[in-house]
Amino acid sequence: MRAQAQGCYKQAMNPRRDKLLIALSVGLPALVLYQLTCGDTVFWQDSGVFLAAVHDLGVAYQPGFPLYVLLAKLCTLLLFFVPFVRAVTAFSSLCAAGAAVICAITVYDLLAEKSSRSVAAAAGLIVGWHAALGYSMWYQANNAEVYTFHALLWCATLYFVLVPLAYAKSPERARAKNSLIAACALFGLGLANHPSMFLLAPLMLVAAIVFVLRFYRDQTRRGVRTVLIASGIGLLCAALPYVALPLFAMGDPYLVMGDVTSWGGFIEHVTMSTFVGKEANFGYAPQRPGYLLTELWWQYRWSVGLLGLGALIAAFKSTRLLLLCLLAALPLTVVDLLYIKGGEWDMWLIATWISLAPLLGLAIASLIGWAARWRLLSAALCVVVALGALLPQALENFPYVDRRGNYDARDFAMNHLHKLPRGAVLIAKGDPVCSTLSYLQGVEHVRSDVKLIWYPMLGKPWYRRWAAKRFPELRFSLSNTLMPQQRAAQVFIADNLPRRRIFLNQIYTDLPGPPQFFYQVPSGTLAEIRRTDPQTLDRAMWDYRHSDPLWLDRPARPHGHRRRVKDGVNQSLRLTYEHDMLMFEIQGWLDWSRYNMAHQMPQLAIEGYQRIFELAPWFNDINALNMFVMAFYNTGRYERCREILEQIIELDPSWPPAYVTLSEVQRKLGRIEQSRRSLDHALALDPQILQRMGIEP
Repeated sequence: MRAQAQGCYKQAMNPRRDKLLIALSVGLPALVLYQLTCGDTVFWQDSGVFLAAVHDLGVAYQPGFPLYVLLAKLCTLLLFFVPFVRAVTAFSSLCAAGAAVICAITVYDLLAEKSSRSVAAAAGLIVGWHAALGYSMWYQANNAEVYTFHALLWCATLYFVLVPLAYAKSPERARAKNSLIAACALFGLGLANHPSMFLLAPLMLVAAIVFVLRFYRDQTRRGVRTVLIASGIGLLCAALPYVALPLFAMGDPYLVMGDVTSWGGFIEHVTMSTFVGKEANFGYAPQRPGYLLTELWWQYRWSVGLLGLGALIAAFKSTRLLLLCLLAALPLTVVDLLYIKGGEWDMWLIATWISLAPLLGLAIASLIGWAARWRLLSAALCVVVALGALLPQALENFPYVDRRGNYDARDFAMNHLHKLPRGAVLIAKGDPVCSTLSYLQGVEHVRSDVKLIWYPMLGKPWYRRWAAKRFPELRFSLSNTLMPQQRAAQVFIADNLPRRRIFLNQIYTDLPGPPQFFYQVPSGTLAEIRRTDPQTLDRAMWDYRHSDPLWLDRPARPHGHRRRVKDGVNQSLRLTYEHDMLMFEIQGWLDWSRYNMAHQMPQLAIEGYQRIFELAPWFNDINALNMFVMAFYNTGRYERCREILEQIIELDPSWPPAYVTLSEVQRKLGRIEQSRRSLDHALALDPQILQRMGIEP
C-alpha cells in the first residue's frame, strides 16, 4: 500500500519536461519584458539608498538588508559589462521572474495529483503569467529594491511547505525531510533579506507539527529531532548574513545608516526596534480594509473573484490546502491592516497574492475541467482565453512601469544640488530627497563637495561621530547624549553658520525661527539659513532642469489608496512618487509667493501663481488659492479674485471666509446685491465669522 502511494506521488511529480517548459514559458518572456521596460538610473522610493549600499557595500536603513546587498553586488560583478544601475535592476528582474516561475510550478505540482497533467500545466502557466504581470511585481522588477527577492524567497518557502503537506497521498519520509530542511533554510534566508518574512512563522510552526504527526507518528522523538535540526539550519541562515554589517561599516562606505559597529547599536539596527516601537507606524484605521480590497482588485482584477471560487472548491476538495494558504496570507493581511503608515503595498500585496495563488490555480483548473467535460470549450481554447484576459492587465500596467527615458528621480536630486554654492551644507529629510541624493553622491559622485547631513539622524550620538569623521571641516557636538533632532540641528547650525552656507531641503516648520535663532529664506524649494532677512530672493534658484522636456506628460500611477482620477478637483491626488518632481516645483513656487506676500510684494507673488498653474492646471490647495486671492486683491485685479474665490467655494462650499472675501470683492466690482447675498450666506454658515476674521459688522 505504501509503495502504491509513493508511486502515485512520483507519477504526479515525474514530468520534469512539463516543469521545464512551464519555467521557460513564464520566466524567459517575463525577464525579457522586465528588461525592455527597465530604466537606466535611480528611481523613487528607496532605490537610491539600495544602489548606494550595493555600490560600495554600505549599511542601508534598518535592518540593513545584508543578504540583498551581497547578492546584488555579486550580480554587478558578474554583469561587469552592464552599467551599474542596469546590473542591480537585473537582479530584481531575475528574482521577479523566478518568483513567477515558482508560483507556476507550485500550482502544477499541487494539481497534478488530482487533475490531468495538461490541465495542471495550463493552470500553472496562467497563474505564473498573472503573477509576472501584476502591477506590484512588474513595478518592483524594474526597481533596485528588496521586494522581488523577498517574493522569490517567499514563493520558494511556500513551495517546500505546501507541496509535501497538501498532497492527499504522502511522499516518502526522506523527501518530506528534505523539503522541511529546504523550507527552514529559505525561511531563514528570507529573514536575512526582510523581517516581514517572520509573518510566515505560523505556517512554519504548523508545518513542523504536521510533519512530525504525519511522517514520524511512530518515532516522535526522532521527528522532533529532525525539526530541531531544520530549525537550527534556518536560524543559521538568518543570522550569518547579518555578520557582514559591521564589516560593511568598517570598510568606510559612503552610506552608513546605523551604528552597527557597537553591540547595542547592532541589536537595535537588526531588530528594527526604533521603527517597530513608533506609535505612528502601527494602529487600526477604519478605512484600511476598504483600501486593501480596492488595491487588490485594481492590481489583480478578475483573479480576485476566482480566488473566492478557488477557496470554495478547496473547502470541499482540499481543506488542508485551503488552511495552509490562509495561514500564510492571514498574518500579512492583519499587518497590512495595522500598518497605518502605508506605502508598503508592493511588498504586502505581492506576498499576499502569492500565498493565495494555489487557490487561484485550483479555480482555473476546475473551470478548464468543467468546460472540457461539458464540451463548451476545449481545454486549449480555455487556456488561450485565460491568457488573453491577461492582455488588458499588461496593457494597463505598461505605461506605469515603463522606465525607459525616465530621469525624473535623478532630475529631482540634481535640482537640489546643481544650484548650491561650492562647499555648501545641505540638511535633508524625507525618503525621496535623501534616497536620490545618496545615489547621486554615492554612485555617480555628483557634487561631492556638498556636505549632505541627514536631519532625522542628527540627534544620534553615533551619527554625529561618524559625520565628524566624514566631514572634518564641519563642527559637530560629540557628546554621547541623545538629543531631539530639532535641538541637534540648532546646535549644528549655530556652530557652522558663520563659516559655511547652510541649506535645508525645505522650510522646516519644527525649527524655531527669528528672532531667537535664524531665518529660513526660500531658495527654490530649498531654504537657506540666514542670520538676517534679505528682503528679496535670488530668482535664479527657481530655474529647474529636466532631461525630458515632456516629463509632465508621463503617467503617474498612485500608490496605496490614492486613486487615479479623471478631470476634477481630486486630480491633485496623482502627486505620488512618480511626480515628486512636480511636488518639488509647486512647493518652490508656493514658498516664493508666501515670502513675497509677507514682504508686501504681491505682484511677485502672482508670478508664483502663474507658474504653478502652468505646471498643474488642476491645482486645488484652498489655503494657497486664498493667498493668491489676496495677491490679486492687493494689485486691484478684482475680477481674477472673484474667479479664484468661486473655485474655492466649489472645492469647499461650507467655508465661510470665502463668502466674506467674495462679498468684499463683489462690492469692489459694484455688484452690491450679490455682495449682500454672499455676506448673508457666510453669516448663515457661521454667525460669528466677522468677529473671527477681525471685521467690524
